[in-house]
Amino acid sequence: MASPSSSDAAPPIAKLDLALLLWVTLFVLGGGLLALYYAQIGYFPDFGWEDALTYMALMAIIGGSLLVAYGLLLFVPGAMWSEFLVFVPELQPGLTLQTRDSEPCVLSIAKRVLIPFAAFITFCHCLLYLLDQTTKPGWLVLAGTASSLMAASWLLGTDLYDILHKKTHDVSQRRDRRLATARVVVASLHLPLLLATVWKASGRTHLGSTHLGTIVLWVFALAPAVAPILLRTERFRPLPKAGNSPRDAGTIDQPSVLCRSLFAFDAAALLSFVALWFFYLIYGGDNVTWPLLFVCTFVVIVTNLAVAVTFHAHKRMALVGSLIAALVLLGTGPFLASRPDSLPIKIMGRFRFGVSAALVLTERGGRILCDQHVPVTFTRAWAATARPAPGGAVTQKTPECDYPAVSAHVNDGPLLGHAGGVKLLSRLGSDYLLGVGDQVIALPKQDVISWSAMQQTVEP
Repeated sequence: MASPSSSDAAPPIAKLDLALLLWVTLFVLGGGLLALYYAQIGYFPDFGWEDALTYMALMAIIGGSLLVAYGLLLFVPGAMWSEFLVFVPELQPGLTLQTRDSEPCVLSIAKRVLIPFAAFITFCHCLLYLLDQTTKPGWLVLAGTASSLMAASWLLGTDLYDILHKKTHDVSQRRDRRLATARVVVASLHLPLLLATVWKASGRTHLGSTHLGTIVLWVFALAPAVAPILLRTERFRPLPKAGNSPRDAGTIDQPSVLCRSLFAFDAAALLSFVALWFFYLIYGGDNVTWPLLFVCTFVVIVTNLAVAVTFHAHKRMALVGSLIAALVLLGTGPFLASRPDSLPIKIMGRFRFGVSAALVLTERGGRILCDQHVPVTFTRAWAATARPAPGGAVTQKTPECDYPAVSAHVNDGPLLGHAGGVKLLSRLGSDYLLGVGDQVIALPKQDVISWSAMQQTVEP
């Protein structure tokens, strides 16, 4: 019987191309946000080739920024835990299954690694949520972050020390009780700031509205740093070795492993905090609601646990899971924020889209706005903006369409139109999209000579 030819064989299943996945994700994030922005203002630009390249560049910049931020928040901590904590040979006995060292133990990772990280990231969320309540919010956030990271690192270090120094069964039970007590104490020291967050979420008086309230917030922010001092009693000090058995002989102090693991944990936690602050600056303190705060915290904690468990053996699966979590946060953000359009508006506002601007127009552009009942002031290019009255006084131009009056003057140069207080909604494509009150006006680009924008962003 003849064997089937190679051409008749079933085609192999295409493998997931990691680079292609990253590029697709980059353009999905950037393009999706741009689409949300233009859907919000009810307009889509008419592109030429040059404008299309500009649009793609903007997609890449926005998508790349979001990809890096979401990666630092949802992927990097779990990946670093997997490589520098879970599968470190000296730490595997306490973080993997006893029957199979290559299989991570979800319960052990959650108990030893996730609890300190969860306390830290929740504390940071609460700090940023309370950011607008103090006169110097930056210093409060930095001090509180350092305080919480100190307590989380101390708690993790105590757990890792327990793994590196295995003792007899009796001593291990005593250490387990001590570690459980330490976790309760650390969590309790993080609790006051969480209660302050609940107080703000309930719509009551802000603690930071008074000097006493600000002092209380500082005390709450620095409270976790007391954990290493508070628990440094005789019963929380390292226990003596249980004996000189062959098992105990190999359980000597290994500071290098401990330092590398703690450094990896601290670096991952700080990178997550940087990404978290990035998103806070985009949303703004007045736009973050307590449901958004809860969902973001929960998704970050659960996703990093999943990445820590799967990254070592299934890197692509861990990456895809993080991307799905990023899309979940990106999709739920507009629904849970106080203003549904906040994220695209805030990000595009960084590129001066949707800002209040003053325009210098050609004569034709000024006439177009006048026909749309927009106040425009016309002047000659090289003439003074104010002309002397017959009695010598200077008369200021009024913000109205005075084209017929000015056209009678001598020719001092091209006639220019000046319009202020308009919202520059879009500069992509062949037209400028302007917002004036309830009007949305498309003005050809060639009729806009220049524009100047104010600092603050405004919504369309």
